[in-house]
Amino acid sequence: MGNTQDYKLGDRVRIDDHRFPDFWANGATGTIGCHPAIDKLVDMVPTARGPQAFYWVQFDEPRMDDEDDGPHDGYSIICHALWPLQAR
Repeated sequence: MGNTQDYKLGDRVRIDDHRFPDFWANGATGTIGCHPAIDKLVDMVPTARGPQAFYWVQFDEPRMDDEDDGPHDGYSIICHALWPLQAR
């Protein structure tokens, strides 16, 4: 099913989309922030599976996407691909 947790501003996460094992952001870590284009924490996006929550993740290290665009400092990531990082 995937993760459906609600995240708060500043939460630390790891990206691991089990539905798309080749997703370019898999393995990245970062911090939940406000989406710079819409100034919201959660962007509810209509999908074939119904509305899905997307969160802006500010990456710890910039990443190139699967089309060699980037490097991206952050990206909007679907909730089921986000997993909380354990506090150290």
